[in-house]
Amino acid sequence: MPIAAPKLRSIGKALTTGGADIYTVPVGFSATIRSIFICNIAGADKTVTMDWYDGSTSFNILSTKTVSANSYLNLTDIDLSLAKGNKITGLAESNTSIEVIVSVNEYYTPHDA
Repeated sequence: MPIAAPKLRSIGKALTTGGADIYTVPVGFSATIRSIFICNIAGADKTVTMDWYDGSTSFNILSTKTVSANSYLNLTDIDLSLAKGNKITGLAESNTSIEVIVSVNEYYTPHDA
């Protein structure tokens, strides 16, 4: 049986000081992170923290990384493989200052459904 082509998805989220799930791999899929675009829409430098949660432990992708005022970071060539239920989470220094877009390739994995 041929393997289905991956489905490209982009998910956006405005981060808060309370933290948030940005992307969770759905049941029946695995995923590969293609890029993470982080934009500071505030007029002052702000920090952002992002983690990968593998179902039992969180690992830092960025730890209190400063994003300059009215600027962005674009993380590419990440090649982070995620299994069903894995998450990308984020936390901002202040509410409504950091917006994140995560682009992933999702792969249908019926044995995980």
